[in-house]
Amino acid sequence: MSKKQVESYIPEALNIIKKCNKVGDKGLWVEIKGDNDNTLKVIRKEVNGYLASYGPAIIQSGLIPAVVFYQGKDEKKIVNDLILEVIGKKEDEYNKDLLEYACNNEKEAKEEIMDAIIALKLALRTFKIGEK
Repeated sequence: MSKKQVESYIPEALNIIKKCNKVGDKGLWVEIKGDNDNTLKVIRKEVNGYLASYGPAIIQSGLIPAVVFYQGKDEKKIVNDLILEVIGKKEDEYNKDLLEYACNNEKEAKEEIMDAIIALKLALRTFKIGEK
């Protein structure tokens, strides 16, 4: 973990979370009813849990198995998409997804992914997280 790298990723993580428009079971946000029957968007509680368990998964089973666990078409893939955006590889034509990037650059990717996870976890604390 590089404290400087984490600090540099936090503003980017905040912007990415704000700009993310994925709502629903496979998205970052979920809509809830507010006090005056208005609709509010809050962070899905599961996404917070996925980010909290991602780092320990990398330490226990290794980078590529952990990335594979969160890859796919289910609701966990949003975490890999967010990490890829934070480390700035989303627009890279050679690294279209986090698994491909991790397989091609395992040594440098582990440090970057761990720093991005920490930045995203810290950035999520500034948003309201759903109860359900």
